[in-house]
Amino acid sequence: MTMTREARHAALQDSLQAARARAPGIIPAIDYYGALIAELIDAPVHIEPPPLDAAGVARKLAAGWPVLPGESLGMDEGAIRDLLIRLCEATETFGKIPADINPRRLTWFQGYRSDRDPSYARGVAAAKIRQALADESLDFGALMGMLMGGHDADLSALAERSRLDGDLLATLARFAMRPTMGAFAGELAPLMAGALGAWGRGECPVCGSSPALGEYDDALAQRQMRCATCGASWPLALLRCAKCGREGEETQSLIAIEGDERHLVATCSACKHYVKGVRAAGPLTFDALPLEDLLTLSLDLEAQQQGLAKV
Repeated sequence: MTMTREARHAALQDSLQAARARAPGIIPAIDYYGALIAELIDAPVHIEPPPLDAAGVARKLAAGWPVLPGESLGMDEGAIRDLLIRLCEATETFGKIPADINPRRLTWFQGYRSDRDPSYARGVAAAKIRQALADESLDFGALMGMLMGGHDADLSALAERSRLDGDLLATLARFAMRPTMGAFAGELAPLMAGALGAWGRGECPVCGSSPALGEYDDALAQRQMRCATCGASWPLALLRCAKCGREGEETQSLIAIEGDERHLVATCSACKHYVKGVRAAGPLTFDALPLEDLLTLSLDLEAQQQGLAKV
């Protein structure tokens, strides 16, 4: 059942309260993510799903192709751009950057403040992205194409040409795409229900993005992957790599976290990739996925210190 906007905001506040209790050392980051997610909940979304029926969706999945790539998609790029600007403004607020300041005049103080206050440096970088959108020195159409096509290297090059923080631009732009991509996933879910069992791949069957994490049901010995971009859910065998597809105990390991009964890490010794996992009685909401990713950054650091790369 689709949640109302009010119910989503209430659920977000519950998730934030629980997150603060779990990780009191990163409360500023939790609150910042909360502000971004609140903007996503309030964002208007207008889409035109591709003209596919259940049979067409099943054919694409059976051939190993996610549904959305290659289709003609209708979306409100103006609304996505406006949302990206609001995400920049929220980032500036958390960095205590005055709303009426000229971003071009921030550089003289940036070096001094960034050493002492990372949120200030992030706010400065967000102000520059907002200004680049306003004066069109950042090609938003090209940015959209790179996001939809998964062209990360091109996105980094675009940010460098525009003299912008590439990591922050990618993060905020992907956040801005989430409501639209989530709406596509919601529209396609009924058409995909009967065909997901044959997918068996690590990438999202809706948009082709990497999974944020796997949700484990120990009682049923099952794993559902969750997309970082659109929030879609799909089954993947417990001992199958979400990157290379190898399967079996010879290469696949589920590593439990000492003192943490909720989380684990699935690793592949063949391709040296990993994906985080959470034990949950039910699926996380789409809004809660970024928070769970934030709260498990220590798992990423630990896996990467062991020479593993994120799926």
